[in-house]
Order: sequence, then structure tokens, then C-alpha cells
Amino acid sequence: SVHLEGYPNVDEKFRDKEIESVMQRIIKILVLARQLRDKLHIKIKTPLRELIIVDRNESVLNTYKPFEEAMKSELNIQKISYDTSKRRYIMPLCEPNPRTLAKKLGNFTIGQSLVGALHWKTIEKLQKEGKIFNRDMGIWITLEDVNIKAVPRSHDDKFSCRDDDPKPPDQGYHVANEGDIIVCLDGRVTDRMRSEGLAREFASLINKARKTLGMEKSQKAIVRFYTNSTTLQDAINQNSVKITSQAICDSISFDFSLFSDPKAFHSL
Repeated sequence: SVHLEGYPNVDEKFRDKEIESVMQRIIKILVLARQLRDKLHIKIKTPLRELIIVDRNESVLNTYKPFEEAMKSELNIQKISYDTSKRRYIMPLCEPNPRTLAKKLGNFTIGQSLVGALHWKTIEKLQKEGKIFNRDMGIWITLEDVNIKAVPRSHDDKFSCRDDDPKPPDQGYHVANEGDIIVCLDGRVTDRMRSEGLAREFASLINKARKTLGMEKSQKAIVRFYTNSTTLQDAINQNSVKITSQAICDSISFDFSLFSDPKAFHSL
């Protein structure tokens, strides 16, 4: 039988709009971090050392801290750090608007050179005041004359041209941004991290095999495996305790006989 009921109405007094706003920002942070993993071809099962969340407002960063452990678990990150130095991670970059600036100068190429050479502090002044005066050309440059975009920085970028400019992220760190959300991921993978990632992949394969065989959670598996990869074999041996816990195994052992008799085991 089918019983229909009306959809419950929302009681606005129970809504916490502040928490909703924080969670929306956290979702964007998680999406950006995962996009960086995909860009670097690092699977989620491989742990990474650090994610840096950036915002000029320290009070905004403090709203993320109660959810830090959940974010670390979701992203498989060992550490989450916070930084208020926005310009260390992204810089504003100007491009000329051909419809307005080219008319003022009479030449689009000159406009490209002029606007492209603007220092980030000058661009910030333009954003704040709405216009700046260029003495060399004797013209006012307004916000209508340019398109300003935020560009992620890298360790070898050319934005730091003055001694007081913020230094870029260290080599191996990668930046992503969307609107006012900025994250920086340490993409360096050590041998130990790679080993842990392989072990988690192996545990996942065992759990898939358990499901295929219809095993209950209370049933412990006895796992024998063969691989011609010494890297994978070492990873399994080094992380055997974690694997037995994650995949509910009684034992895990290397068995060369499986190589000659593939019918003797359940293929993963």
C-alpha cells in the first residue's frame, strides 16, 4: 500500500544561517582541494601532508576550525593550516578592455603593455578608488578600462619584484581559488605516503571481494595474495595491521603458488 503525507514545513526559528554559510564555504574548500588532487593525479586514498586555507579575515578562518577533523578525514590530509597573507597565494592581474582603453590610447598593443605592467598594489588601489592616473601616458585608467582577475601563484612566478612583496608558496604547493575562497595544497608525495595509498587501495579491493562473496562484517577473511610488484608487496607488508583492520582480515600472506594456479583464489 502507498500512504501519502504532506512534506513538512520548515520552521525558520531552527535555522542557523551562520552555520549554513560556513558549511557552504567548507563545501567549496573541499571541492577546490579535490580539484587540485585531480589536477596532480593524486588519488584520494593517498594521504597528503598539508592543506592551507587562506583568508585575510582571521575570524573567518576561526569558523572552520570546529570542522577541521572532518575536513582532514574527507580529504585524507594530515594537517590543515590557516594563513591571512592572501597575496602570498593569489595576485590580481589586469587585462585591457579593448572597447575602452584602446580608444583612449589609439593602440591596443600599448594598452596591453601598460596594463600588464601594473604592480599588484596599484591594481588594488584601482579596485579601491575606481581610477588611477598614468603619468607616462597622461591618462586616467578606470575600472571600465580593464578586466581584473585573481591568478593563483606558484613558487617560480614573477609577481615578487619588490623586496616587500609577499613570497610565493614553496615548491610543491599548488593554489586554487574561487571567488574569495583560496586553498593551497602540498602536493608532494613521499614514499611512505605512496605506500599508505597503495595499502588503502588493497584494503578497498578486499572489501569489494568480501561484498561479492556475501561475507558478513563479523566474518574475518584469510587473505592470500600474489603480485610481481615489489613496491605493492612492500606496501602491503608495511601496512598489514591497518589493512587487516580496514578489511576485517584474520591474516594476510604472500603466496607465490597463486601465480601458477590462478583458479585457486578469488581474483581481485
